[in-house]
Amino acid sequence: MHDALRIPELFVNIFSFLDASDLLSCALVCKLWSEDAQIARWKVCNVTLKALLQRLAPLDEFLDEDGIPYSNLRINFKDISSQDWEGFLSTTSQVTHLHVTRLCLHPSSVSLLQSLLSTYGGDLFPNLKSLELDFDAIEVPTVKFTLSPSLRTFKATSYGYDDLGPILYRLQPHAANIHTVDLWMERGPSRFQPQFYPKLRTLKYACKSFTGEAWAAFAEAPLLEDLEISVSMSGIPVVHDVTFPALKRLHMEDMDT
Repeated sequence: MHDALRIPELFVNIFSFLDASDLLSCALVCKLWSEDAQIARWKVCNVTLKALLQRLAPLDEFLDEDGIPYSNLRINFKDISSQDWEGFLSTTSQVTHLHVTRLCLHPSSVSLLQSLLSTYGGDLFPNLKSLELDFDAIEVPTVKFTLSPSLRTFKATSYGYDDLGPILYRLQPHAANIHTVDLWMERGPSRFQPQFYPKLRTLKYACKSFTGEAWAAFAEAPLLEDLEISVSMSGIPVVHDVTFPALKRLHMEDMDT
């Protein structure tokens, strides 16, 4: 092997330019490539929270008595050592892009993660740059484990009524460095508060009802350059004397078409 190929993390840096399918092919070459491809996967691919939790313990999936789908960690607190937890934290520290899907974590597993954090300490997802959420309000407790001051991009999709309000509230203390936000609220009203996002530059925003107060709130984002709004045009208000100091692009479309 050439000496250059012995440089630590060389393959990780190279693999970081590959997509998920190519990473899988590289992982099958040899043990060394497999280990480095796995590290690169956490860094550059859109990892799901479900896939990460399976690094800690197997997941059982079931419907509760109300027909709500849940995932539950098949392990007890006493079966997770401090070394196991440190290994899991090490994996989450490598993740930069995370996707949380509709299948939510059961309250007992949420309590388990909270107990592990309280007992062993550490930070979950300290290097997370991009977070995508796709679920209903019942899954809000899971969100607190994914929020980090390192976040730069946030995307959330909701098909229920106003279920992004609690999520946005939880996000506010971690929003100081976020520059891109993409929100889709099919039936909810405008709830986004740009004053909590001082570095916001790009905003894609879709909601059923849009108020004059929402226009005024968007104008409070001093660095906002790109604003794209999808809304029911029949209900959009006419607003005067609202100025966007840095806006370079405004695009609007009718959600109902």
